[in-house]
Amino acid sequence: MALKLGTQVATFFKRFRAGRPEYQELTKEQQASLRSVCIFMGPYRNLTTLTSALLNLHPHCQVLNHAAMRVLDDDELNFLSHYSDERFGRFCNFAIEESQGGKRGDYGGSITLSHPFDHEVMSSAYEERYGGNLRKDEVRSIVWKNSQRLTNFLRDNKLLDQALESNEKSAFSCRFEIRWTAQSPTATRARVSIC
Repeated sequence: MALKLGTQVATFFKRFRAGRPEYQELTKEQQASLRSVCIFMGPYRNLTTLTSALLNLHPHCQVLNHAAMRVLDDDELNFLSHYSDERFGRFCNFAIEESQGGKRGDYGGSITLSHPFDHEVMSSAYEERYGGNLRKDEVRSIVWKNSQRLTNFLRDNKLLDQALESNEKSAFSCRFEIRWTAQSPTATRARVSIC
């Protein structure tokens, strides 16, 4: 585990020595393989962390832990406030890249830096499947786990309906969100996906 963490930290610093990287739109191949971006909603804390850690064991699922403040404050990445296909593509690229490094806490990054991976069972399960590789060969789903911050952001800015309608690959997941959107006629027709 210490060797893997050391490699993650070295990779992170190597990428960021030159300053903030430019996040490009997804390539056509990446766009073709990406089927969904799932965002957990609600204040579930440890439950969403554990669920996201388990989802990260899937060969086609890439999980970005936290990082909401970096995304929401960046007009080039914040597809929730100002949707465009270009912003959405840059966010997806950001999520895939950042989920390979980062740090624990609000800064965010790889879910492998979170508390479930402190336990041998979870870290061993990941290591057996992927070794030290933090990026899946074919990413079909991105899970963005920052449920409380994103729920508050969407609710406070009255953006949930817009977010649900903006892109067919976006999916928001959990009981709180379904109960909340049931109050809006447009949102009840939107795709709500349980990851």
